Amino acid sequence: MVKRCLLLLLIAGLSAILGKSADTYEPLPRELDGSMMIYDFKACDPVEEWPDSLHPFHALYVARHGARFLSSPKKVSKVEKALYEASTSGKITPRGTDFCALLADIARVTDGNWGALSPVGVEEQQRLAETLVALFPDIKEGERSLSACATFVPRAVMTMYQFCHRLTDINRQVEISTSEGPRFSPLLYFFETDSAYRTFRDKGAAWEEPYKKCVDAIVPTAPARRLLGEDASNDNRHLRDLTLEIYDVIQSNPAAGLPQATTRWMTEEEYRACWTADNYLHYLRNTVNPLSDAARGAVSELVNRICADGDNAAENPDSVGVFNGYFGHAETLMPLLSVLRIPGCHAMTLDWNAVADQWKVQDVVPLGANLLVVMLRADSGRVYAAVRLNGRNVSPIPGRPAILEWNELSRFWKSTLDPVSALSN
Repeated sequence: MVKRCLLLLLIAGLSAILGKSADTYEPLPRELDGSMMIYDFKACDPVEEWPDSLHPFHALYVARHGARFLSSPKKVSKVEKALYEASTSGKITPRGTDFCALLADIARVTDGNWGALSPVGVEEQQRLAETLVALFPDIKEGERSLSACATFVPRAVMTMYQFCHRLTDINRQVEISTSEGPRFSPLLYFFETDSAYRTFRDKGAAWEEPYKKCVDAIVPTAPARRLLGEDASNDNRHLRDLTLEIYDVIQSNPAAGLPQATTRWMTEEEYRACWTADNYLHYLRNTVNPLSDAARGAVSELVNRICADGDNAAENPDSVGVFNGYFGHAETLMPLLSVLRIPGCHAMTLDWNAVADQWKVQDVVPLGANLLVVMLRADSGRVYAAVRLNGRNVSPIPGRPAILEWNELSRFWKSTLDPVSALSN
């Protein structure tokens, strides 16, 4: 591995000395970065102005960690190995040497930071905390009590602390209780601790065959061949897998503060094909779908916890804090949002093109994704709730108003844990 990295750095240096191609390349659409798309604040709905008769008094917040560096060196190792082999056999193309330069940039920025929250993610969490305050101005001043928990994974922990740190900047009188660690795994890391769901998510499960069919049908070999040379391999399956590995690398660049992927590496059509396959994989493994209902049982503790915290706040507003935060991962939110039937987060099809129309991973779990429930008390004493997903107002129950009584929403969400009730909703 060390020798290979050194050789790639040498190739990258030679590429820089010889100069880049005079061709110009267009940035690829950011929405095709999929699950690695950075949070789009421009797409958020304006901050809600609540009716005069409703006063926000509590918030429930379930979040994915913010923008991060690539999760591990494994993310680049397959591409690195293929480029190394092509360079030692003299088959590597000029575009391949340019990709070596890109890998060198990624190594320079990411070494020592694999999987960590990036500066992009830190800024993002500060802005998300400010958005909460704009929606819930009572947090701005006076003594307020907040509680938050996170998984044991450092980027989730750091996300929680950056978010809470900004709240303390805004109001030095807030008291924030934060907790993290393995004891929250059944709540927020259930995709590994729930045995039935983990078994379904593992390789060899029912999702693998339809996913392979999708890859074979739509993922191109050309991006890999353009790096390795036309005679690099006759194994199309291997080349398609390598194209997806290239996609995994370049889709992650903006989250690390590196430039957006461009048509230097893929055409927009090729990039979209990779996104379609990647989107399909996330959907198959992480939602309730025709292949499996296992996510429903796995997410039950989190659904019950959210509803219990909301019920407690509604019944005891003076004895509980004003905020409950739960900080996890994309794999925490995807099944949760699917089970709760949040608009745009649930589909029941095995057609990958239909999935691409109905369930878009970047809309469900961009980096920094969050489900926010703002609880509001009326002058009559009744408690209502408004729901936002990734900064956009949603109607959480089909056919019902966007702002509805909390008891109705809580009952509906609990009912989604029953497969029979869920089918009737």
